[in-house]
Amino acid sequence: MITLMAYKELRAIANLLAVELAEHDDESRLVAELDKWKRLYDPKNDQEQDVGINAISRSVWDWVEKVGWHNKTVLESLALISSEVGEATNECRGATPSDKLGGELADIIMRTADLAYSQGIDLAREIQIKHERNHFNGTRGRAK
Repeated sequence: MITLMAYKELRAIANLLAVELAEHDDESRLVAELDKWKRLYDPKNDQEQDVGINAISRSVWDWVEKVGWHNKTVLESLALISSEVGEATNECRGATPSDKLGGELADIIMRTADLAYSQGIDLAREIQIKHERNHFNGTRGRAK
């Protein structure tokens, strides 16, 4: 279920798309995009929306390529992921995490997905393999 804050943010995106619709000739594409966002993030829709990590990876990579930010090494990309972890940590300084924690976690995943895609890594496959390996290994002596 989507949080109220995220829903408000997505409503703002929907409004921006509506403005774009009014300013462009390609109405059908923008209407389809707006409808997709409405379906995905309708708070009355309690079904989970599985976009798929590889689809997210490609989408993030495409956007980063479009804005010209693929001018960094793998190590620089990892440093940027680490900086996002630091930002997420800052959102947990109080007794409870702030409302911004979700966005920071999304930044971590998006930067990771971009790096994986740029390196030809099938992230969905790697996550599944790692999950199965962890399940097989169990706690390996660590307390539960």
